Amino acid sequence: MITNERQYKITKAQARKFLEAINAYDIETVINEGTHPKIAQAQLDQMKSEYEVFIDQLNAYDELASGAFKYFGETTFEELPTVLIKARIARNWTQKELAERLNIKQQQVQRYESELYSSCKFSTLVKTAKTLGLVIKENAILADSPVQQAEKFPFNEAYKRGWFEDFAGSLGKAKHVKEKLIDSFYMNSGSTEQQLALHRKKERAGSIIDQYALSAWQARVMYKAKIQKLHNSFNRKALGKNGSGNWQSLASSMMALSVPGTFCFQAGYTLLLNDT
Repeated sequence: MITNERQYKITKAQARKFLEAINAYDIETVINEGTHPKIAQAQLDQMKSEYEVFIDQLNAYDELASGAFKYFGETTFEELPTVLIKARIARNWTQKELAERLNIKQQQVQRYESELYSSCKFSTLVKTAKTLGLVIKENAILADSPVQQAEKFPFNEAYKRGWFEDFAGSLGKAKHVKEKLIDSFYMNSGSTEQQLALHRKKERAGSIIDQYALSAWQARVMYKAKIQKLHNSFNRKALGKNGSGNWQSLASSMMALSVPGTFCFQAGYTLLLNDT
């Protein structure tokens, strides 16, 4: 993340060098000189990837510095330091200007931001947020203990569906290592904690959302996507001008799932189908 004008200039210069290198890279010449075609292409792709990273960083800074950026989305305590930096840039304040308003030295603000405010007091975080005019609203929720989470997790259903793939014992034996299996289930999905699948709007039983059932489904989908081998890279152009707006017409096709499945394949999506 670019935090000041100096970093912006350095990043811009690096992006320009990569672009020059990409334009000067003659893949045919490189191959003729003895480099394997796949290696030559990989070298070119790597340069393009690095260039795109620099451009994304520059664009993000430009967007913030334009002053049009006001909303930073839902923010956790872990994300607060980054939001403070973004807010300063969105205010179009330099690190020096923020330091003057906080009545501290510019070097102190530079150190805070380089360390993501890890060395400052909580009172300093609060003061900085108020100085920037940053309004933070977050719900305080007392999370369930691991034991409570294990009790509410749809354990029997997950066992019946074979979701504990590394366990071969009976349901009775599984219950003796219940917490361990649940932890392993979420770790295998790439998540270290049980998260509510907020995108799931409907549920089968009544009108009360079962957070733990939705969380389990989400982790299962993440795991299935993780182990599937992708045949294509993501292709935004394959989605068409309306993005995913073609899904409805594809889903209603006489070809049922074959057409949407082909569409997903061409766009680089992994289509997951549950067989239970």
